[in-house]
Amino acid sequence: MKLYYMYNKEKEFRELLKIIQKKDILISRFCRVNLELELEFNNGEKKEIVYKLDPENIGDFTLEIFDNLNNLLESIDYIEFDIKEIYENLKQISVIDYDFNYFGSKYEITDDTPLYSSYHRDTDINKKDYIWCSYSLDQSILHPFNKLRTRQNIIEPLIYRFNIKDSKNFIIIQSQMPNLYNYDIFNAYLSKDCIRRIFEYYKKEDNNIEILDTDYREKFLNEDNNYRILLILEVINQLLDGKLVFYGYHNYNDQKEIAFINNGNLIQNITGSKYKEIKYYNENISNDEIIQFPITLNDNNKKIFGSYNTVGYSEISEHGYDKFRMFCDNLKYIKYESFDDKSQILIYNCKKRSEYYEQKYLKYKSKYIKLKLNI
Repeated sequence: MKLYYMYNKEKEFRELLKIIQKKDILISRFCRVNLELELEFNNGEKKEIVYKLDPENIGDFTLEIFDNLNNLLESIDYIEFDIKEIYENLKQISVIDYDFNYFGSKYEITDDTPLYSSYHRDTDINKKDYIWCSYSLDQSILHPFNKLRTRQNIIEPLIYRFNIKDSKNFIIIQSQMPNLYNYDIFNAYLSKDCIRRIFEYYKKEDNNIEILDTDYREKFLNEDNNYRILLILEVINQLLDGKLVFYGYHNYNDQKEIAFINNGNLIQNITGSKYKEIKYYNENISNDEIIQFPITLNDNNKKIFGSYNTVGYSEISEHGYDKFRMFCDNLKYIKYESFDDKSQILIYNCKKRSEYYEQKYLKYKSKYIKLKLNI
């Protein structure tokens, strides 16, 4: 849960509405456009047709241009009709309506795809404005132990499993590979000038004016600032006037994370699972300790909420990390309820850093053997 955005959302939304304009949304980069046209002929006859605009022909058309299509149609000389007589006797073309058919990059989710989202205590996730989750259980189940994200004194972590309703219309944009930090996620959607204005606004808001752009861009839309991606999408959705809705984003490289705007009627089949017990290495006593939930928060057990770290690992380590994955420094296992049978207790054995590198080693060893044997 991101506590920060709760205090800034309305103010930031207003500011972003000033920064992002219709002319900045590059509709033709990610949409095919269906125009509902009315043809008026010289003899007074009228006919309605649907015409599909080819993105390759229309170039970088923005939302503002589509709002003014009536005035622009006369100059769009690539609209042709199969029947020559119709074209010769045509008096006027006017737009009745238009809609957008998204063809840009998105992460595909089906109605059956399980998503997991975890919290420090029982939460009505249907009432949350934004939801962070993962389709990978091991990237979600560790989340409560990263740091405290609650002001409550009683801690009883839960992880929820759910599905998306009407997933075919659930558009979540992709953070571009191999980027870990989301800073180029809007390159295909907004003009460069607009992205720059957003960047400069947040750089000032974060009191980071003196920081180099190359350093700031790694935290601009990353970690606790990734709520800004959803906020920007909300502004874009408002400007699109319901003709297309972006729900969120996916970053495979950063913990296989999905975050989306929740409208209260988007998720279904919600099932919660309580964390029952953890074992972790207590450095103070140089031994393992077992904690059973719920617990009352105090100075002694606050330290367990830092028992995982986000690990970066790279296929080519000298070029820097290309993926973030969770591993456990001190956490040994988590016992939690089965989602389908609460009387059954399951055990998640936490991965250590070495396991990720071992997986990499085995992967390359397999490739080497196949190459050697010419398989």
